[in-house]
Amino acid sequence: MSDSSYGTLKQEDVIAQKGKRREEIVDRILEAMSADEIYETLYLQRKSESEVKDRHFRALVDCMENVYKDFGGVTKEDSISERAKDSVLWEGNPKTTINNIQFMGVQHRPDFEIQFEDLKIAVEVKLGDKGVDIRSGLGQSIVYAEEFDFVAYLFIDTSEDKKIEEGCEGKEEQMVINSLWKNYNIKFAIV
Repeated sequence: MSDSSYGTLKQEDVIAQKGKRREEIVDRILEAMSADEIYETLYLQRKSESEVKDRHFRALVDCMENVYKDFGGVTKEDSISERAKDSVLWEGNPKTTINNIQFMGVQHRPDFEIQFEDLKIAVEVKLGDKGVDIRSGLGQSIVYAEEFDFVAYLFIDTSEDKKIEEGCEGKEEQMVINSLWKNYNIKFAIV
């Protein structure tokens, strides 16, 4: 692609169309992964990301069961359960393959991929207590936004004083969070 062809791309050519239903599905995914029950008995400073993601996987399957009940037109419980399991792809599941994305000469792939009807959602989870941790997830989310309709990015603040979570309430931070959604279809949540 030549330099001049970049100017002809329009934002609507790059990002998927938003709609009330689609946004609600992304919101439900982040809500399921942010549920207090996931974190009540976890001492996050001692757990690895993969141990936390195991709980997220179960929460995402439950979430997708509800999505199928509400939006999928499926009424048989067995069918709902099967479809929900099939719609949540997890890199930690040996029976699942999430394809890598080649970007800037290296491979990338999200922690989870949600497939519902024609919708593809990348889910990125990061644990941390430093700026580098949050920036890593933001960068990955932007890469995934090019390949997926939507990205749900959950950051788990493991700092003892919850400085990152509290810092997200600032005006500038909210502007960036809103811009991620508006320009890249990236929804951000922090716990």
